Amino acid sequence: MDALALALVHPRAPGMDALANAWPRALLYAFPPIHLLLPVLHKVRSSDDRVLLVAPRWPSRIWYSTLLSLLNGDRWQLPVRIDLLSQLDGKVWHPSPSLLQLWAPFNLSRMYKAGDIVLGGAFPVHIQSVFPELSFTSKPQYPTCKQWSQTMAFAITEINRNASLLPNVTLGYSLYDSCMPFGAVPAALSLITGREEPFQLDESCTGSPPVLGIVRAVLQILRRFRWTWVGVVFVGHEGSSKPAQSFLSELARSGLGCVAYVELMPQRDPAELQRIVTVMKTSTARVPPRSVCSESCSPGTRVARRKGEPVCCFDCIACPEGQISNQTDSTDCLSCPEDFWSNPQHDHCVPKSVEFLSYHEALGISLTTISLLGTLISAIVMGIFIYHRNTPMVRANNSELSFQLLLSLKLCFLCSLLFIGRPRLWTCQLRHAIFGISFVLCVSCILVKTMVVLAVFKASKPGGADIMKWFGAIQQRGTVLTLTAIQAIICTAWLVSASPTPHKNTQYHSDRIVYGCEVGSPVGFAVLLGYIGLLALLSFLLAFMARNLPDNFNEAKLITFSMLIFCAVWIAFIPAYISSPGKYADVVEVFAILASSFGLLVALFGPKCYIMLLKPERNTKKSIMGRGASKT
Repeated sequence: MDALALALVHPRAPGMDALANAWPRALLYAFPPIHLLLPVLHKVRSSDDRVLLVAPRWPSRIWYSTLLSLLNGDRWQLPVRIDLLSQLDGKVWHPSPSLLQLWAPFNLSRMYKAGDIVLGGAFPVHIQSVFPELSFTSKPQYPTCKQWSQTMAFAITEINRNASLLPNVTLGYSLYDSCMPFGAVPAALSLITGREEPFQLDESCTGSPPVLGIVRAVLQILRRFRWTWVGVVFVGHEGSSKPAQSFLSELARSGLGCVAYVELMPQRDPAELQRIVTVMKTSTARVPPRSVCSESCSPGTRVARRKGEPVCCFDCIACPEGQISNQTDSTDCLSCPEDFWSNPQHDHCVPKSVEFLSYHEALGISLTTISLLGTLISAIVMGIFIYHRNTPMVRANNSELSFQLLLSLKLCFLCSLLFIGRPRLWTCQLRHAIFGISFVLCVSCILVKTMVVLAVFKASKPGGADIMKWFGAIQQRGTVLTLTAIQAIICTAWLVSASPTPHKNTQYHSDRIVYGCEVGSPVGFAVLLGYIGLLALLSFLLAFMARNLPDNFNEAKLITFSMLIFCAVWIAFIPAYISSPGKYADVVEVFAILASSFGLLVALFGPKCYIMLLKPERNTKKSIMGRGASKT
C-alpha cells in the first residue's frame, strides 16, 4: 500500500486521521471502526473516490442504507477465520468475527447492457491472460487480460440496429469473464440465482434470474417469432458439443420447432467450412421475420405430415365438403352436424339451405299464375254456360253434369297450390287427398256424360225406350256421388293408416336439405292414382265406342280426345315423378295436374264456347241434331 492511516503509531502510516487528509486518485482500501463508517461513507460520497470497503452486514444501522446507495460493484462475504480481524501488530480485534458477517465489494469482470430480453453468459472473452500469484493470505489482484473481440456484444448490437430482425424487441446482455479462476464460479451462481451478493444457506433463493441462459434465450426468441425451422452450427470438436446437444435436447422437449441441419464448425478445414456455408445458404431455415419448414395451415385446412421428414415439415390439405377446421395447424377436420354444411372457406359450419317449391322463386310463381289462370278460365266458362243455359247447346249437353264438371276443374286447378310453399303437416295431408277427390269427381262426371250419350243413342232405336229410366237425373247424381265417395274412402284409409308428413331429406344433396312431403304409404298413393286411372280408362273406352254416332255435334268425340290427353299426361307422369329429385318431383306433379286440367277444359268446353260466342247461328236444335243444317 502506498499510503496507510492507522489509529496507532506505525512506520508505514503517514497519519492517524484518514478523514482529515485528501485521498489519492486510486483504488482505496478501508476497514474503519464501526463508529467511523458513516463519516467514511460521507467522504466517499463527497470525493467520488473508489474504495474497497470492509464492513459488517448490519441492516438495522443508520449507515447501512448509505452504504447500499454507494455500492457500485459486487458484494462478497469474507471467509470466517480466527485471524480475520488481526492487525499489523498481530492483535485480534474481535474474538468472534463470524458474528459481524463482514462483506467486501468484489468487482467481477462484467459487460452489461439493458434490454427487453437479456442474454447472459460466463465464458472466456480474452485471448490471453496473465494471472497474479494466489497466496490466499491477501485479497487477490485482478489478472491482466488482453480482450478478445467482443463478438457477442457486437452481434447483439447489430441485431438491435436492424429493425427487420427483431421488431419492437431490444436485446441486452450480461456477460461475465471466466478467465479469472476466482470469477467463474461467482459469475455462474449470479446467472443462476439472480443475486450477485452471497447469502447464507438458510436463506431462500427467491425471484427469477435477471438474465436468461443462452439456450433459454434462444428458445424464447424462437417462440416469440415462431421460428420453427432452425439450423445449428457449433464451434469446437465433437467432444465439446455439450451446449449444442443441450440446445437440441431442449428444443425437442419444448416442441417449439425442428432442426434443418446440425454442423460442426471446423478449426482448419476451408473445404468443410465452404460446405457448411453452402448448406446454410441453400437451407430454407432463415433469420427474416419467419423461418419455417412449412407455413402454418390456416383454418379450413389440416396438417398432413410428410413421410420421413421432421414434424415441422408438412402439407396443408383442404378440408373436404361438409368438414371444417377452425384452428391454425389443425390435425383433423371436423364433420358438421346433420343440418349444417361447411362454408366456402371450410372454417365454420353454416345451416344448410332448405330446398322446396317456393312461392318466391320463378318456377313457383309461374305455376301459381297458371293455376289461378285455369281457375279463372273455368269460372268464365261457367259464367258463359249460365248465361246461355236455355240454349240448345247447353241443354243438349246435360247442363247439370257440365256445371259439376266445371266445378271439379276449378278444384283441380286450385289443389295444385297445396304443392307449392313450405311443406307443413296439414298441406302434406290435404294435397293428395284433395287432388284425388277432385280428379275422381271430374272423371266421374265425364264417365256419366259418356254413358248418357250412349243411352240416348240406344233409346232412339226401336225397343230402347226403357233404357233412359236408368240414366235419369237422380241416377246421374248418385253415380257421380258413389264414384267420388269411393275415392274419399281410399283417402281416409290412407290418412288414418300412414298419413303423409313433412320430411327433411339430408341424403339426396349433401349441401342442402330437400324439404318435401313423405307419402307415408306408397300403397295408398298407388291405389289413389290407380282408381283415377281406372275411371279415366273406362271413360276413354266408352267415348271411343260412341265416337261415330250420327249427330252433327257428337260430344263423344270431344270426350275421346280429352281422355286421350288425360291418360297420356298421367302415364308420362309416373316415370318423370320417380326420377325427379327434390322439389322437382312436386313440380312434375303440379305440371301433370295443370296439363290434364287444361286438356279437359279446352277439349270439352272450347268448341261449345266457340259456337255460343262466335257462331250463334249454329246454337240451334236442328244444327245440333244434324237435320237441315248446312255444312260450313
